[in-house]
Amino acid sequence: MAYYKDVREYLNALESAGKLVRIRQSVNKDTEMHPLVRLQYRGLPEDQRRAFLFEKITDVRGRSYDIPVAVACYAGSLDIYALGMQCKKDEIYGKWTNAQANPIEPIEVNSAPCQERVISGDELKQTGLDLLPVPISTPGFDNGPYTTSLHWVTRDPETGQYNMGNYRGQIKATDRMGCYAGNFSGLRAHWNKCRALKKPLEVACVIGVPPNLSYAAVARIAPGVSEFGVAGGISGEPVELVRCKTVDLLACRGRLRQGHRRAAHGLDVGKILVVVDEGIDARDADSVNWALTFRMQPHRDARIVDAGMMSLDPSIVPPEDFGEARSAL
Repeated sequence: MAYYKDVREYLNALESAGKLVRIRQSVNKDTEMHPLVRLQYRGLPEDQRRAFLFEKITDVRGRSYDIPVAVACYAGSLDIYALGMQCKKDEIYGKWTNAQANPIEPIEVNSAPCQERVISGDELKQTGLDLLPVPISTPGFDNGPYTTSLHWVTRDPETGQYNMGNYRGQIKATDRMGCYAGNFSGLRAHWNKCRALKKPLEVACVIGVPPNLSYAAVARIAPGVSEFGVAGGISGEPVELVRCKTVDLLACRGRLRQGHRRAAHGLDVGKILVVVDEGIDARDADSVNWALTFRMQPHRDARIVDAGMMSLDPSIVPPEDFGEARSAL
């Protein structure tokens, strides 16, 4: 079976498998969309959870959009993830291992659907990112719309090695987006090199890709291995890349927004590692949460380990240095 040629074909496959709900009535992306999807994670067992495709989108200003929004379509459940990997659930690990051990390098094509419409100049400043119905993920807590499935493509200015990572993007204006890339991300490494060379970092942002690209973008890929190659290993065929219009980069077929990286934002809250006994299935969230609830005492079983801090965490800055640190942020 050939792999999905685009995200539309993949969504059709989810629907055929009973794993997609189409919502045809009007839904407010700023107040209703994500809370509605989250309800299934509070009351349904995992095998009953589905992806959602919202076809009629509005916002708090009463504006309507002509672009649908899919939520939880890549990894809303293990069943959905297996459909994206195009394998059985118990074959996911083996297919991932093979894809990383045997990457298939991408190929360049002359044209792609993502460039059927190009917005630039005055039109970009007047509409631009406003055309995209980016939801507010956590109404009442987020200070605006953030992209959560946006893949940022950059290239190492010294080696030419590409990186594709999933980083949260804050919509700041019609022609500007903020990016939070952690200290150990590929994009951050490329940005640091460009800063040292006193040159801008060119970036392409891609939305709406087949699942293999999204899975590779969020994974911890070994240094020197291309996410495009691993995505090709998952699909069994080369990923098609097209040259961008305004920056000297190759990017995958999807919807593109091109430009230079300007600012970082966000806050890292640390990482939690949970170790369980042999009787607990570490891959089953319900089992792990049960063990945390009924088999763990924080004063006895929890350990806090000092580690590297994120530069955007103001709590790590001594009071006497806060003024200087604030200006750096």
